[in-house]
Amino acid sequence: MSDQDIRHSAERTRQWSTARRLVNMVENMAETLEGAPSEHELGSHMLGSEFAS
Repeated sequence: MSDQDIRHSAERTRQWSTARRLVNMVENMAETLEGAPSEHELGSHMLGSEFAS
């Protein structure tokens, strides 16, 4: 393996690490959002409280 091959291999490894980190972030966000109320639920709660008075 030449020095250039090693550099390219290291760069690919870094890119995969970055990609995996981004995928993990998105998966964590999706899990967090699954437990949150939907926009529709939030909107109906807000409307309900406006007309309650």
